[in-house]
Amino acid sequence: MRFQTQPNPCISTQKGRNAGLLQRRDQKLIRRFYYWFETRRRRLDDVLKILSQDEFFISEGRIMEIIKENDELLNSLYQKN
Repeated sequence: MRFQTQPNPCISTQKGRNAGLLQRRDQKLIRRFYYWFETRRRRLDDVLKILSQDEFFISEGRIMEIIKENDELLNSLYQKN
């Protein structure tokens, strides 16, 4: 006996992570970085640790990559304040 399966419309056929959600995460991370580093005046290593271990649960190296990739947003935050 063979089972025939129908595609489930609730399951996305696209592989990988949702680009829109990653973009929103990165923007939030940049804003949180600015808050801890500029507003709260924490040291860079402390900020990276907070963001990595307490808020976003990604490596400190990846956080630095995200900051570099989103330098325009970070610069705009500096210009506003």
